[in-house]
Amino acid sequence: MGIGGGVFLGPVLLLIGFASPKNIAGICSAFVLVNSVVGLLSHSLQGRVDLSVLFFLGLVVFAGAQVGSFLGTRKFSPLLLQRIFAFILLAVSLKLGIGISG
Repeated sequence: MGIGGGVFLGPVLLLIGFASPKNIAGICSAFVLVNSVVGLLSHSLQGRVDLSVLFFLGLVVFAGAQVGSFLGTRKFSPLLLQRIFAFILLAVSLKLGIGISG
């Protein structure tokens, strides 16, 4: 599986001024959700999903999404979100640029 394009969607939307950083984060999250569900279904049909960890990981992802949503909408300023986003974008760019992406 590749990266699904989510790494590129956010910066492009931000660059063209499509929406605020908070809205772009939501759009990217929905994009990642759809890609993840499609990937899970595809791998499941091929018998490559370990069902013993699926429920646990689902709970962890759900909890993380709730915490992230709360922090992003109620605690973090738009400037802080921009800085976090820039740091993640820089880290991903370096990882891809150096060629240690996996």
